[in-house]
Amino acid sequence: MIAPSASVTNLARGPNTGKTSVELTWSTLTSDDSGGSPADYQVWWDQGSSGTAWSVLQTSTSGQGYFLNTQDFTTGYAYKFYIVAFNVVGSGPASSAITVLTGTAPAGLAAPTTDYDSGLMSTVVQWVPATDDGGLPPLIY
Repeated sequence: MIAPSASVTNLARGPNTGKTSVELTWSTLTSDDSGGSPADYQVWWDQGSSGTAWSVLQTSTSGQGYFLNTQDFTTGYAYKFYIVAFNVVGSGPASSAITVLTGTAPAGLAAPTTDYDSGLMSTVVQWVPATDDGGLPPLIY
């Protein structure tokens, strides 16, 4: 048994990232890459995004971590993350760091216009999509 020999890959922002939450996903190591022992994963983050204040946010046993912390994550702020796989022998190399933006409220959404269509006997509502989605795609309008 040896320490993991590879870093995790495909580290990405998960679809459930929101205003005060961050979801990360990554590909777990194979048995060969994890040193023959099951690997766990440390999620490291830089609270200031400067690259100088790294600390362990959480330890995970899977390729996904969901982190909700309204005290530490600020709406519309960019945070840096990387993952380190480890086992009972030691730690492997760090993954590449990624920057994740927490969501903000959409901006630039014009007021909708309405018009009554007497032929269809219905109201037609039209709008222009927001010019800034706040870092997250709109779920509904």
